[in-house]
Amino acid sequence: MIGCTSCNKAFVYGQIVETDATYESLIRADYARRGYSTVTDEDIGHDAALMEELLAPFAVGDIVVYLDGRY
Repeated sequence: MIGCTSCNKAFVYGQIVETDATYESLIRADYARRGYSTVTDEDIGHDAALMEELLAPFAVGDIVVYLDGRY
């Protein structure tokens, strides 16, 4: 599922948008909203690198569909 960074709802599709936020800040905010308190800077860095890698093939405006663990 694709989690919305604004409302925290999960969706099976989403649109790639541009934001001023860094991957790290988006991930920190998501973990905080979900009540995680033991996440390390290393965890955040790993997740940010993974997020950057997974989003690299997409352009702003693309519609992304999540199917069985793959985008």
